Amino acid sequence: MALRGDRVLAVGDVSYAKCSLSVSGYNGITHTFSATLSTSVAPTSALGYLKNKATTEKAFAGGGVHSGDLAVVHPDGYIQLKDRSKDIIISGGENISSIEVEDALYRHPAVQAAAVVAKPDDKWGETPCAFVELKPGTTATAEELIAWCRKHLAGYKCPRYIVFRELPKTSTGKIQKFILREIAKEG
Repeated sequence: MALRGDRVLAVGDVSYAKCSLSVSGYNGITHTFSATLSTSVAPTSALGYLKNKATTEKAFAGGGVHSGDLAVVHPDGYIQLKDRSKDIIISGGENISSIEVEDALYRHPAVQAAAVVAKPDDKWGETPCAFVELKPGTTATAEELIAWCRKHLAGYKCPRYIVFRELPKTSTGKIQKFILREIAKEG
């Protein structure tokens, strides 16, 4: 598995086990696109969303798997995944990648895990809200983490809210952002 920021795929090499990535309109200039993975059905392929026919039809429309991943194709042909379209935070008309904010938080020496979601905001529409787990035996304040982010990100990308708590995860360790989105909306 590639780590965030690792360069792993080139446009000419985007195939694996009868899978291909559709990149429409690529002209050699860095740009953002939405990824559609075309696959043949294999024993390990998902057949759809459990008890959610509408989402299944949308995700598998046209024979491909529409992942909702957003990526940038660099001039040298490498593809860098930026975020999921549903995780993009739109604050004052600016798009903020939750992954970019999370990466800044992960670089802080006290942060064990972080997840960033959109929190509704009367002025900006949405604003970044970070949920953070600290490493055992360490401490950090919300103000310290926000100041850290200001050193590593543009000001509008910095979280305005930091919530310290254990992050909800699936049995495989994936952070359940849908739960955090609901918590951010409530408080």
